[in-house]
Amino acid sequence: MIGDVDPAGSETVETIKRDGGEAIFVQTDVREAKEVENLVAMAVETYGGLHCAFNNAGILAPYRSLRLTTQLSTTFWPWT
Repeated sequence: MIGDVDPAGSETVETIKRDGGEAIFVQTDVREAKEVENLVAMAVETYGGLHCAFNNAGILAPYRSLRLTTQLSTTFWPWT
């Protein structure tokens, strides 16, 4: 599963498939809880669950220290 606000994420899917892998792109704005819920639902429907999650975007503010995603309120999602 590739979720990204940038539709160019579909190009990554094509690269993965070209190299023999399997992938699906879902355009997702992680600042919107419903879009994230949709991404996870697609992972569950397609692959039987969400087995791993990787987020490579974000900043430390407003906490100025690292926190687990599960420790953050959705109030702070726009900071990522």
